[in-house]
Amino acid sequence: MPSLTTYKLLKQEHDARRGEFKTVHGTVQTPAFQNVATAGAIKGGLSAQDLKDIGAQVMLCNTYHLHLRPGDKLVADMGGLHKFTRWNGPILTDSGGFQVFSLAKLRKITEEGVTFASHLDGHRIFMGPEESMQIQANLGSTIAMAFDECVENPAQHDYSKASCERTTRWLKRCKAEMARLKHEGISVNPDQLLFGINQGCTFADLRVEHMKQIADLDLDGYAIGGLAVGEPTEVMYEMISQVEPYMPKDKIRYLMGVGTPGNIIEAVSRGVDLFDCVMPSRNARHGHLNTWGGIINIKNAKYERDERPIDPACGCPACRNYSRAYIRHLFKAEEILDGVTAGHLGEGTMFCQSIETQEDGSVALVFCYLLNGTQVQLWEEGWSARFLFEGSDCTAFSVCLREYTLTERSQQALPERQAAAAAVAMGQTGKELQLCYLDNGTTPEIAADWTVRERT
Repeated sequence: MPSLTTYKLLKQEHDARRGEFKTVHGTVQTPAFQNVATAGAIKGGLSAQDLKDIGAQVMLCNTYHLHLRPGDKLVADMGGLHKFTRWNGPILTDSGGFQVFSLAKLRKITEEGVTFASHLDGHRIFMGPEESMQIQANLGSTIAMAFDECVENPAQHDYSKASCERTTRWLKRCKAEMARLKHEGISVNPDQLLFGINQGCTFADLRVEHMKQIADLDLDGYAIGGLAVGEPTEVMYEMISQVEPYMPKDKIRYLMGVGTPGNIIEAVSRGVDLFDCVMPSRNARHGHLNTWGGIINIKNAKYERDERPIDPACGCPACRNYSRAYIRHLFKAEEILDGVTAGHLGEGTMFCQSIETQEDGSVALVFCYLLNGTQVQLWEEGWSARFLFEGSDCTAFSVCLREYTLTERSQQALPERQAAAAAVAMGQTGKELQLCYLDNGTTPEIAADWTVRERT
């Protein structure tokens, strides 16, 4: 499959680049930031029309989540993501690899792909290069990302090397499968582009060697993955600088999962063209707003009577039409008019936390659940359901049925508590912080706090 010539370098100063990325769904002026619309919309209430109004260029959708719900075949039947969401600009879909490795509690990696449990209901799913390409072909995105292995950081050099080699083999299979789907007329978008992903953790030798290997495959674009996952910022910058000389000059470059203003500026200076991150919209939902004058917390009392726009230098609909006082009021009243808040309670999903063989040979399945993606620590035991199996027969089970009531009160997971938990975890290898809802099992209310747990 010959690579489509889509990127035109317009100007370069040192390593920083200014370019045009032409696609069948429009031209992107780079450097550019991709807005993350996980399930086809920016979480918090922003629609495709809202993105158009603020001048967004690219929308990023999540392959894994759309495959689970509503299903990629349904999206294909609806004419693909563009018709389904009514976004007519470029859409990039990730491969699903990052979610498989970050959300799945139980997974098995083989040369063929990964078998894992859905974070929604625990059912077993297999995804490999071919499956990822087939799903993205059904979604009909402008850009499809190759399926790769996302290695946890820190990682051992030997495992990272083997993982890079497997990711390269998977990339070749992705390229072949995309060519087949297009040849057979299966892809919703016959002009779909393919980006490869550079891996190698924080090992410069692996990063460089892997970039050399995938550059030879003549793809439509190249991404740097596996960074911004906990390593020091300077290490991330160093990895970009090490890889950049070996990235094709005539292809667009994408740094995955990076979105703070400072990180973007530093990465642009090192030759990166494209970015994505949930940070801007996630922070905004909590009242932390980026302005040219710095970050402001719109919930602060000092904005109660402030008639100024959020950012006088911004021309977005919110800044053109509303005052800081009104936006603050929406937050305090928990209104979602401008997509800035979410309700106290939302979607609860079960997941299989453990499968344990008992002394008598029976098997115990323990389930926990997530509330809006955050784990609920129910009772002292923590679990919400436990099933005991002998062979294929369920011989006993316990299920904690809970019904919550929406109240006027809310409990914040305060930064001081996060700092205290971080102090506990400090110096303990393998520990991480987790935001957890605490449920005493007796009242219909829950509290939130930071806990320390083993890294999974």
